[in-house]
Amino acid sequence: MRPADAGLWALTDKGHSALTKATPGIVVTIFMTDKGAALWGHCEDAVGLLDDNSLSLVFSSPPYPLLRQKEYGNLDEREYLDWMLRLAEQWMPKLAKDASVVLNLGDAWRRGEPTLSLYQERLLIKFQDELGLKLCQRFAWQNPARLPNPAEWVTVRRIRVKPSLSRSP
Repeated sequence: MRPADAGLWALTDKGHSALTKATPGIVVTIFMTDKGAALWGHCEDAVGLLDDNSLSLVFSSPPYPLLRQKEYGNLDEREYLDWMLRLAEQWMPKLAKDASVVLNLGDAWRRGEPTLSLYQERLLIKFQDELGLKLCQRFAWQNPARLPNPAEWVTVRRIRVKPSLSRSP
């Protein structure tokens, strides 16, 4: 890591290469300051190292429940919801009273249909009903370079438009 600006850090190529070799069960401390620390590892492994009521922010972009299997591994929608709920259950005792959870949940399409999965909505409902978490705000950002997705419905059959916005519930 190298300092980029005051209070900001950028990961060097060497650091990125080393971190991508981390395996499940290994948690690496990236940096520590008097204001907190950054850890690199699987959430399931890292959360156990935290003190109760010490976490002010969970900021994550977990793998999406995509139709095609990816090399990093991804679950189908039902397994994904159960997995995310189990993760969030582990966070609960670690969260400070005024903590926030920010998740980047990408769109997932239904197999063989030009329709979106409702997994994001189902997850938010589970988080509220089963864990007592509340939805405070949604974030959206524009990515004009975003690829047409799903290609079959956007570029081949042309029955859906190319998305350029992403949102985080």
